[in-house]
Amino acid sequence: MQNIAQERALAQSGQLQAGSNVGRGQLVAADFLVTPNVVFSDSNAGGIGGSLGGIIGGRAGAVLGGIAGGVRFKEAQTSMLLVDARSGIQVAAAEGSAEKADLALGGMLFGRSAGGALGGYQSTAEGKMIAASLVDNWNNIVRAVRNSPSLVQARAGAASQANAAASVQADAGAPGDVMVPKIAGVKVLRNPQDGAPELQVLGRTDEVLLLGDEQNGYVKVTAANGDGWVRKILLRKP
Repeated sequence: MQNIAQERALAQSGQLQAGSNVGRGQLVAADFLVTPNVVFSDSNAGGIGGSLGGIIGGRAGAVLGGIAGGVRFKEAQTSMLLVDARSGIQVAAAEGSAEKADLALGGMLFGRSAGGALGGYQSTAEGKMIAASLVDNWNNIVRAVRNSPSLVQARAGAASQANAAASVQADAGAPGDVMVPKIAGVKVLRNPQDGAPELQVLGRTDEVLLLGDEQNGYVKVTAANGDGWVRKILLRKP
């Protein structure tokens, strides 16, 4: 949103190319909002440690084995809310979690003809744990919506659903927008009903101004010959 706002500021200052059409009323409304929250994240949620030592071998040679190791646990837990953007009603909530065991191993081997050391450590960054928990969290949100789709729709509300359906119609224009016919021969009628007297027949390049009134699938427009009605599905933005 910050980048979008910056682009619009450039447009208002006149820095963008003419005709770029970066203006008001073009952002698509969100249907739902997801709010994540990190409940807790612990890079050391407990662990175990131990050591082993002994004599291994025979009379010809002896090997002293010494092993020390530890296991440390990382854990993260998150929560997530899904809210209808228009009604503000919470439609789903879920939690997520992730856990990782980090292994630390150190050892020393001593012998008459061999000597060395072995060490290994696998580490996962704390941010990765939180990301894994959020993925689990989102999957739980999806399951909640799939298991109760009717509940989600009921909470969203009929008015909100109708608003959402209207907001995503392809080529939908707002009052004051210039529209053109999708095909040649589109009729501008004097009344918003089939069989009404014709005011004008539009060509493919003829422009009309959308006034905003809508009845029976027709929208009111201003054409070259005056105000009239055109079937909404026959108009598009140029």
